[in-house]
Amino acid sequence: MRPIRMTPEDSAFWKMESEVSRMHSVTVTIFAGPAPAEGELEAHLAARVPLVPHFRHRVVEVPLDLGRPMWVEDVDFDLDNHLIAASLSSGRAGLNELVSLILSEPLDRSKPLWQLTVVTGLEDDRWALVSKVHHSMIDGLYGTEPLAVLVDDAAIDLPATDGWNPSPTPSANELVGRTVAELLFDPAEQYRFARANSRRNRRRFDRLLGRGGEAQAPDPTGLRGPVGPARTWASVSVPMDTMRRARSRHEVSTHELVLAMVTSGLRDLLVSREESGRGWPRVKAVVPIAVSGPTGEPSAAGFVGGVAAEVVELPTGQADPVARLRSLHQQASADESNPVTIDARLDVAGFSTPALASLGLREATRRGVVESGAQTVVVNVPGPIHRLTVLGRPMLELHPAPPLAGGVRVSIGVYSYLDTLTFGVTADRRSVTSAGVVIGGIRRALDELVDPQQERNNNAKS
Repeated sequence: MRPIRMTPEDSAFWKMESEVSRMHSVTVTIFAGPAPAEGELEAHLAARVPLVPHFRHRVVEVPLDLGRPMWVEDVDFDLDNHLIAASLSSGRAGLNELVSLILSEPLDRSKPLWQLTVVTGLEDDRWALVSKVHHSMIDGLYGTEPLAVLVDDAAIDLPATDGWNPSPTPSANELVGRTVAELLFDPAEQYRFARANSRRNRRRFDRLLGRGGEAQAPDPTGLRGPVGPARTWASVSVPMDTMRRARSRHEVSTHELVLAMVTSGLRDLLVSREESGRGWPRVKAVVPIAVSGPTGEPSAAGFVGGVAAEVVELPTGQADPVARLRSLHQQASADESNPVTIDARLDVAGFSTPALASLGLREATRRGVVESGAQTVVVNVPGPIHRLTVLGRPMLELHPAPPLAGGVRVSIGVYSYLDTLTFGVTADRRSVTSAGVVIGGIRRALDELVDPQQERNNNAKS
């Protein structure tokens, strides 16, 4: 295989990664037991690795930064470097800490950019798979999510033999030669190179003159700013039936209800910091959403449309949960986008939910999380409505663990699976000591919006 040039967008995610910025997403799935026997899952995965070439591709930089990095075949590819086993002794609390650690650690940039952790020791003989994939590997709706190829599916046509014979890694001279050839004969590459070089020269000139950029005013909510390398993660699942009751009672969409619950969770975080008396403004969120196509009808593949991002003001200053929901409903009424309702009878083909979420995060980046001054990202995508299995074991739960993007300190993912909706919250451990505060506010908000008496009791306490 000849080296493949990274797309500009893939290259941007590759270069965004730093000591504190992690450009990967994590998905947590929980299955009924028993857990696979030693070697069983490895053999299952090994048979499916050939289906996704990127599983055996690594990234190499072009010397002197003459061009975007390239994908090359990893001649030292070893599945043992990507499939990890972990055993817990503290159940769900231990799983939360393990996921927090997995989110915090960067992927090995000298190897293919994915990892799959098999977790045993959960209650009720359950076990988990924690998938971790770099955003630069996501390519299209189906992406390169390891879980997607592990799911039992009779439609998957496995090769009889692998027959993989990796090409030698190109030398530095070969990389430079190919890059120079592209610069000579490809106008698009010439334009990209000139633009990138202009940006670099501008930054150098600014540093020479001591112009490091104007200082940003402190964010009044504390939800954006410098982050450390460590993350904290928690999740909560709610029944779609309860969501429908709240939706019917207030005559709003599921998407609006989701945002109202997120608003409550963030408000609880701000109140826990004793910041509620500062008169802080609404929290601005970039919200990537799945959108339906022109007809709104799913295709034979199960999904039509794409991903769009909107900027929403979350009314965290409102003390009344119903008032928060009404404010969001008014915003949505003025929006011309066509979000796919999460509990619509829409079945996302195979297991593309994590890839769809990653595309949403790309769209959030494209919309400019930094430029818009957003203080959080809320990724809200639909998931499968039929039961998935791996090695015959039924998948019981699906949890998102989104990365932090563009200086935000809290990111929230929302996935549906079967008749359950799950919120996953990732936070910077240094500035947000517990993602559980946000999770608690999300869960309580649904109770308040469904049960008027519960709402009155909570208002009386406050």
